[in-house]
Amino acid sequence: MIIKNRDIVDDDWNVLRLGENDTPENAAVPDGKVIVPFKVWESQRGTLRHRADIGVWLASNERAEDLQNDLAVFRVIAVDFPKFADGRGYSIAYQLRNRLGYQGELRAIGDVLRDQMFYMQRVGFDSFATRQDKDIHEARKGLKDYSISYQASSDNASPLFRRVERGSDEMNTLQQKINQTIAVLQQAALEFSPVVFANSLGAEDMVLTDLIAKYRPDIQMFSLDTGRLPKETYDLIQEVRKHYAIPLQVYFPNNALVEEYVSQHGINGFYDSVESRKGCCFVRKVEPLRRALKGKGAWITGMRRDQAVTRGTLEFSAFDVDNGLQKFNPLLDWSNNDVWTYIRQYEVPYNKLHDQFYPSLGCAPCTRSITPGEDIRAGRWWWENPESKECGLHVSSTSLKASRERIIEIASQTNVEKHEVSA
Repeated sequence: MIIKNRDIVDDDWNVLRLGENDTPENAAVPDGKVIVPFKVWESQRGTLRHRADIGVWLASNERAEDLQNDLAVFRVIAVDFPKFADGRGYSIAYQLRNRLGYQGELRAIGDVLRDQMFYMQRVGFDSFATRQDKDIHEARKGLKDYSISYQASSDNASPLFRRVERGSDEMNTLQQKINQTIAVLQQAALEFSPVVFANSLGAEDMVLTDLIAKYRPDIQMFSLDTGRLPKETYDLIQEVRKHYAIPLQVYFPNNALVEEYVSQHGINGFYDSVESRKGCCFVRKVEPLRRALKGKGAWITGMRRDQAVTRGTLEFSAFDVDNGLQKFNPLLDWSNNDVWTYIRQYEVPYNKLHDQFYPSLGCAPCTRSITPGEDIRAGRWWWENPESKECGLHVSSTSLKASRERIIEIASQTNVEKHEVSA
């Protein structure tokens, strides 16, 4: 008997395990429905691939990717758990379901216990061959140990904070915030043209992307490619280009400045000190930002007051002394729930890292996922104190005076004009 789709059913598959004297090449595969070791499949593929009654099982030290060209052949794939403490099978199952798209039966075999089964089903297992010395009826209860799960996984691609329903009063309040945001965008476009939106491709900025595309398409849009962004961010850049009619212009750091920084501090020198990290941010973000804002009347950001202690005194509109133009923060009073309700309501594209507990996004080496209960910006520059967690795009650059002077010196020897990197 096995547990399949939460029911206890007869099992008509046999699992083939090799004996001490067997080799994958000479192992005898019996007739009937049989789940063979991956090594046997690999060695006897030419013969076995013509059988409709063959499944395969992976050991915990084998890779899901090795099956990617044969997935359509198997009605069942099993993953072996040699002992309770070996969790590698979870990763194999998740990869089979989410990265390789396997849709057939995915079975857990081996040391499968009640306490594991809830989490096994979360990563994609839909059948379980429980350990023979355990009560299968008791084991099945483990599938219902928890009624709600916080994390996103194979059984639900949305984390809990994106599944929370909102009442009509809350939706009315959100609509008021949407109307206010549109009014701020209209004011910026009418009074300070030309206006640009600095799109960081985070959740807040995707809300603004959607609103600008609908209500103020005359506002230009750009993004900064630091050269260290995660793959998921590049995927979203491409999706934004396809989804919205507004062009997304991408600015890159000056290569001479990056090379100078790396030669002095190393490729990951930003971990050494706050000063070094802000110097890297200046080269990769602030200097390209200056070029993007040149000749503009105002710029727009997706910053919110409750994102960080460094943003508690933000205003909807204020003059940006460092950049010499007006700055607007239309989502200032939005909550994190407001942002995600809008994204869900209007099916707005978003960075898939958000589903992996990355509420705040930046460069790959400076951003990590967070755990439930942590501050939403805890994953940004996590080795620093909260009071220093800004990159220089949104704070006065006086603390970066030395870095800027050095950059201006380097710029004088390159094709970057001095006024493009000075205040």
